Amino acid sequence: MSIKSSFPTDSPSLVLDFANSRRLDPRITFTRTATGNVASYMGPDGLVKFAGPNAPRFDHRYVARTNLLIYSQEFNQSAWGKNQCNISTNNTTAPDGTTTAEALIATSVDPYIQQPVDLPADTYTFSVYLKAKPGISSKQINLRYRTASSTYFASGYIEITEEWERYSYTFTATESINLVRVDSPEQSTVSGDVTYIWGAQLEKNDTATAYIPTNSAPATESYMESLGLLIEEQRTNFCNTFDPSTNQLVSIVSSYLDITSTSEINPNGSSAVAYTATYNQPGNQFHGFPASKAYTGVTTNKTISHSYFIKEFNNSDYRLYFTLNARNATTGNSNYVLARFQPRTGSFISLSVGSVWADVSTKVEEYPNGWYRATVTATYVAQAGRENIDLAAQLLDENNQQFYNPPSANTHGLFIWGPQVEEGGFPTSYIPSAPGSEITRNVDKAEITGDNFLSFYNQSEGTFFADFVGQTIRPSISYDRYIAFVGADPNNDEMGFFTQTASGGGAQNKIQAVLSIGGVSTAVPGVLSGQGPDFGGKAIFAYKQDDGAFTVNNFAINKYSDLDVFTSMIALRIFGRARYQPEPSGHISKFVYYPLRLSNAQLQTLTN
Repeated sequence: MSIKSSFPTDSPSLVLDFANSRRLDPRITFTRTATGNVASYMGPDGLVKFAGPNAPRFDHRYVARTNLLIYSQEFNQSAWGKNQCNISTNNTTAPDGTTTAEALIATSVDPYIQQPVDLPADTYTFSVYLKAKPGISSKQINLRYRTASSTYFASGYIEITEEWERYSYTFTATESINLVRVDSPEQSTVSGDVTYIWGAQLEKNDTATAYIPTNSAPATESYMESLGLLIEEQRTNFCNTFDPSTNQLVSIVSSYLDITSTSEINPNGSSAVAYTATYNQPGNQFHGFPASKAYTGVTTNKTISHSYFIKEFNNSDYRLYFTLNARNATTGNSNYVLARFQPRTGSFISLSVGSVWADVSTKVEEYPNGWYRATVTATYVAQAGRENIDLAAQLLDENNQQFYNPPSANTHGLFIWGPQVEEGGFPTSYIPSAPGSEITRNVDKAEITGDNFLSFYNQSEGTFFADFVGQTIRPSISYDRYIAFVGADPNNDEMGFFTQTASGGGAQNKIQAVLSIGGVSTAVPGVLSGQGPDFGGKAIFAYKQDDGAFTVNNFAINKYSDLDVFTSMIALRIFGRARYQPEPSGHISKFVYYPLRLSNAQLQTLTN
């Protein structure tokens, strides 16, 4: 194995590899005051676990990747439509070393192959391996998709080479898509032009991941990803209509919903029940779940995240209808956020927003065994007289409609578990509330202080690296500190990484490095990183008098030649409070500290 010449040869004085070790270094003081086990996380087995007081949480993420195309390397199959071209099967050596790559041979102008699909609006990446045959007249290709309204969208011309390369096109469709297509060569005018092709993939993702071969059906690969140490701000689950001792919703109205026992399991491994639609005679009542929360006397803006764990039941393709209603109790006038979630596709398929709601977003987290955690986040903009907020959900049928009677009683419905209502601009981990009560999970704190800190830290120069993902969306301006070295007065003397959010919850999409002395901050120019509420990457900052440098994810180095170094740091705070800012939330997988100023080339190597 070769080692890059720019990789540091000096040993770090502190390595916290949370994702791989899944343990807490003894130099770290970790606290989370609590009564009972109310802090949840996903274990390496994919099940939701609960940690007790002062117990760190090493979280995981379930990753399931699906190639949505069929016959992904057999383009002669009828699943692939062909226009002005022929396919020569098993024509040459493929990127994996097998003789499975095929030749697309043009017979006239505009040759292409295409495959029909039926997928909802979402973000997808379409990719394929291509290689130009030496001497052909055209080496330009195009990747396209078509929407339900018969509109084509294209990647634009891509020049292919005479070596195997994977070409991809990431797009966000605003309506359902029904076809993907490879134009190769693009607008060829010479019969006989040849492009070698292999390994087509369409996935619901914002990047091309490892290729998954398919035959007559889409194929899925899944695994558990270790995210490292989970740190979260204080939150309360205001929903009190779920009993964690029975793992069931309470106050179900049996005249239109029933509880059906099954052999399935909930996200925490307990026995799951389905909530199924009963016959409703004389047919005047929709199938609603118990209200998650009813606020009264709301006179100021309030940001709410409303979540459910959801799974399809009995192949019925029923959906969950989130309703957030800001209501005038005197006039009865209602103003809604309405969102439809379809567990079969794991996606929100519609969202409508009333005039008194702002910063509305949705989030879906996938769990094993067909479960999803779906969240709607919205800010109610207070309006005089409209002081009630009702949060609830209903069953919808396979046509996205409210209904009175299912095809047969107790055969159509959903699995539901762990509802949560929390006041914040993004969802946090599930807090097991109890009927009639609201449960609070207190803030996580992780820091290194005293002799443990001084044993690794160099006051005059150093370099620190962090691989983290933080959640930053808030309904007001904040500068969340993800790594903070602090002095005796952490509100004025500190150094670390932060992200900035703007008023109204819109984020600037940048991670920055900062060093503050006596309340006067030097902010190294920020680096673009992430979208929406999840920000992060591999960030590194080197400090030395008049010689600061910073980068994220191998971007160009941002330098600061007039950096003043604060030489009285006393503690390291991981996702901690500094410079008057609250504790943020997120995951840190790794932190490394070098007691010297690494070179700029080494900084980029470490973040590559």
